[in-house]
Amino acid sequence: MKSFVCTSPLLLPLASLVACGGSEPAPEQIEEILLEAGCCCDGSDGSDGSDGSDDSGTGGGTTIEGDPDALIPLPEVDVGTLCTEGTGTAAVEILNVGTATLTITRVEVMEGTGWTVDSYPITLDATVSGDILLSGGSGFARIEVETDDPNEPIIDVFLHAKVNAPPDLLLSNLSPVIAPGSSENLLVSVSDDGPVNDVQLAISSDIDGALASASPDASGDYTYTWDSSLQTPGTHTVTVAATDACGASVTETIRFCQNLGYDASSLDLATWQFTGSASYDTTHNYVQLTPVVTNQAGTAFQTAETLDSDNVSIEFSFWMGPNTDGDLNSGADGFSVTAIDTSRMTTYQGDDGGAIGYGGLPGWSIEVDTWHNLEPEFNEPTAEDHVALIIDGASGDAGEIYARLPNMEDSAWHTMSVEVQGQDVLVSIDGTVYLDDTVPALTSFPAHVGFTAATGSRSNEHRIDALTVQNFVCE
Repeated sequence: MKSFVCTSPLLLPLASLVACGGSEPAPEQIEEILLEAGCCCDGSDGSDGSDGSDDSGTGGGTTIEGDPDALIPLPEVDVGTLCTEGTGTAAVEILNVGTATLTITRVEVMEGTGWTVDSYPITLDATVSGDILLSGGSGFARIEVETDDPNEPIIDVFLHAKVNAPPDLLLSNLSPVIAPGSSENLLVSVSDDGPVNDVQLAISSDIDGALASASPDASGDYTYTWDSSLQTPGTHTVTVAATDACGASVTETIRFCQNLGYDASSLDLATWQFTGSASYDTTHNYVQLTPVVTNQAGTAFQTAETLDSDNVSIEFSFWMGPNTDGDLNSGADGFSVTAIDTSRMTTYQGDDGGAIGYGGLPGWSIEVDTWHNLEPEFNEPTAEDHVALIIDGASGDAGEIYARLPNMEDSAWHTMSVEVQGQDVLVSIDGTVYLDDTVPALTSFPAHVGFTAATGSRSNEHRIDALTVQNFVCE
């Protein structure tokens, strides 16, 4: 039978279980098993002219040779992200899986800069492992490890490291001008070379100081809600700073303006001044200026804020109807939005009837008149529903400017917008502009904004809701 040499320690158990020169099992079976197991044939048939007996004690069996065998389980090492350049460290494990002592003759950095070989084991006994220690690098490196392993004397090890970079930061836009009572969401999107939820966000305003501190979610997003009721009017520069775990930081800014004013829904009822028949309906959350009762007058003024009368925007909803005789066109008398001059006023209650509750009040009023009052007491410009600007409660005059309206006392909600800037007046109802003119008689004064309404021999219910008032502090 042929002789076989088995050098791999992983094959020794198999080689020790099969006697190459034995009689059982059959020689051809043994040969097939050894060849499959990786033993190599030395070309002889094991015969030396003797009778096959093993008088010398070596016999004609398989020869097992012992060699060192170097193994580096992880030749690609990801060192990770370094906070500071040149601070990378790595421990590369090397094992001797052979049956003889392994000698490491050389460990050398062949490619890459900054990396230094600190230490490595000179020898490793069979089945023993050790660490090759390296430091000082920042990027890629190729390390050559040379040993006395006869089969693979040189093994390449590759190190990968990168220096930390600051996070990337993206901000959504807010409206250039934010109205009082509104809120807007600022979306902050962050990406980083480390875990994104380790990034710390700091949001601040140059006017209001620190606004929020937070971390983004796992996808890198964070939403900050700008609540105008909590912020100072004026032009804000908002800065968002993102700082990662290494302390690297980046900032982005946005700029917008918060207008002065208020949303009535955010105000305490104690700041409203109600007179006459006016009251707040807590069930439906609107102001009722008059019920469907004749000869009533009611006013409701918001006293929490004093505004400039010639620099104001007012938006609200109104409802008028039904009336005493059921004819939708015969109710009375209408309502006004009024800026009352706080430096000259003595009361919030004006005259009723055709004076619509603002008669005699200093300031300006914009009336929606639904009843044609006759001369000589009233000099109304038209018998139809109309809108008009009145100065200092002069309810008997035709007004500075006016426009005809379609039927407004239809038991339906309508939206109305009033803007006064200097002597320019702009009034729209349900999106249609009815007044757009310059009124030289307008002057500037400190004002409380409110509403008036009245009934006479005919009546309507008058309701006000969804009030937003703002001063134009923004360009």
